[in-house]
Amino acid sequence: MNPTCFTCGEPTNTVLYFSGNGQWLVACLMAFDIHPDQATVMVSKLLECDPDAVFDYADHEDFSLFCCGGCAAKAKFRPPVPPGTPGHVIAQKTSG
Repeated sequence: MNPTCFTCGEPTNTVLYFSGNGQWLVACLMAFDIHPDQATVMVSKLLECDPDAVFDYADHEDFSLFCCGGCAAKAKFRPPVPPGTPGHVIAQKTSG
């Protein structure tokens, strides 16, 4: 089974890398026009927590999602890369 873009469902072999807390990860998904409630449920599954706890999740998590170049461009993110290839990480800025 070939991977598909998490947004449009088209076959793709490229990923985007994300890093941040629960609120940041939801905001990143919303850049793809995913409804906030749906984005919160998606992140809660990643974090293995209740959707109500996503915005209280302060730890940084790293994850990747299969995403085609067209959807990444629409969300104004850099082009995705093949899995395992170093690429730009869409990361939450941290102080310090």
